[in-house]
Amino acid sequence: MRTPPTSQPSSAQPQPPPTRTVAPMRTALRALRTLAPPLAFYLLTLALLAGVLGLALAVTGASHSHHGALLPVEVWGISAIIMCVLLYGLYAVRGPRRHGSRSRSAGVQVSRQQQPQLWRLVEQTAQASGVRAPHTLWLTDDSALSARQRPRLLGLLPSRHRLSLGVPLLVGLTEPQLAALLAQQLGPAGSADIPLPGLLRRNRDTLRLVLDRYADTGAFGPGPRRWFGGIYAGYARTCLRWSASDARRLELAADRTAARIAGRDTAVTALRRAQALAGLHQHYREEQVLIGWDQGVFPPAAEVLPAYQDWLRSRPGRQELAALESEPPRERIPRYDARPPLPERITRLLELPADPGLPPEAATTEPPAPAEQLLADPLRTFAQVVQAGPGVAEKRQLPWDDLAAVVGQAELDAAATGLLTSVTSVLRRRTPDLPTILDAIDEGRWAELADWIPRTGAARTVPVTVGRSLNLSTATQGLRALVLAALVEQGQARWTLDPQRGRQLTPDPDTLDAVLRPALDAATAPEPDTAPLRRLLHPKYPKHPKPESPPTVER
Repeated sequence: MRTPPTSQPSSAQPQPPPTRTVAPMRTALRALRTLAPPLAFYLLTLALLAGVLGLALAVTGASHSHHGALLPVEVWGISAIIMCVLLYGLYAVRGPRRHGSRSRSAGVQVSRQQQPQLWRLVEQTAQASGVRAPHTLWLTDDSALSARQRPRLLGLLPSRHRLSLGVPLLVGLTEPQLAALLAQQLGPAGSADIPLPGLLRRNRDTLRLVLDRYADTGAFGPGPRRWFGGIYAGYARTCLRWSASDARRLELAADRTAARIAGRDTAVTALRRAQALAGLHQHYREEQVLIGWDQGVFPPAAEVLPAYQDWLRSRPGRQELAALESEPPRERIPRYDARPPLPERITRLLELPADPGLPPEAATTEPPAPAEQLLADPLRTFAQVVQAGPGVAEKRQLPWDDLAAVVGQAELDAAATGLLTSVTSVLRRRTPDLPTILDAIDEGRWAELADWIPRTGAARTVPVTVGRSLNLSTATQGLRALVLAALVEQGQARWTLDPQRGRQLTPDPDTLDAVLRPALDAATAPEPDTAPLRRLLHPKYPKHPKPESPPTVER
């Protein structure tokens, strides 16, 4: 059994910073500041309801002694509409629906029996932080670590605590680094400096949901939802600004808790590596895993994370990871997120005392264990998590090279769309193909085909000469795409997808262009000659007589 982060020798653990003495009055004011946003909304709503009810009773009572006053039915009808709108406001600030909270973070829920080592680390880290352990643990296919609740009454009442852990993080972190990130996400226990931290986090999570729901009130159309949506959104913005300073102190306190549990240097390394891993994994997904998503294809689920793991441990992967750790990209922090920027967090952590040295008998040269070893049967877990990703089950899983072939063919088809559309219009061919285009070039109709390519966007407003130049360039690119597709179909070229080098066409484009460029230049010259292209595509594309084409039409 591995040594938990809290079971190190007492002499080797970083000592917590001395607790600052805060006046009881200051603590009470901060607690009131935390309670004010959720309580104020409900108290204000109840006061408005009571005011409307009292006004309705006063008006109906006075209507019996004043001629021409509003009828009781009208008074109570108007009051009922206003009270329904106010009650709708109470309903509007509820927590997220159960099925809504799993939109992107769909994954695999694991129990203590399924992943005992991982659960042990989570529970021991929560105990060392002084907070309760999460009720459920989910493994996801992204590089994120988040602790969420489904708050009730704007966070006044706690609910089940859910921890989502991205499995790609486990591939690049060690156990102490994972413990540091867990401590930072679970947050510190309440203290005199930051009272009621759980309520503060729950309330801000709910306020962000309210703001997301009512930020664009113009899309709701006329009605109570639009009328009062601006009020709810304004209330959420005000409360988020009100609690921003407390939330910022809470985030910094969570970093200090992570340093106390895992060590200052480990906490700093974990923050840097987590951001670098998130960027690398996002790039890996976009450039390799999800390239065929629009075509309905996906790589084998069992190979997605192992391939990422192999690339991360290769020399290029280690170099790119080290570069991102040393010079991280600028962090994009969402609006109303009180989390300080990463450089500031690291600077504040480095101001803490350094980790105390280990005694000679406890010194070891063994590196920390990788976090993925916490998983029972990692390869099987990797496959289950990727398969459980949103929409993956609906996709057709193909080997990497077949996936590259589908995506490459779609790319070539898109490049040739304009030229094929022109051939259909000019030559009146229902199924235009490359032989038809080569025959039309031999007839001297290349400029006509290029001129009839549909123009879109800004190309529709340019002068005629410029537009024809753009069309000629588009036609040449389309012809090149058709030739490449023919070479792939004949087996003279093929698409490959390597997890380390990405999608490539073999032979490489430089080698292909050395052969294709002269043939394309000859075919699109003022005096066209398609013989080099036909020899390149021989024997499927020999020159032979074709039915006479329709006459030339001026555009």
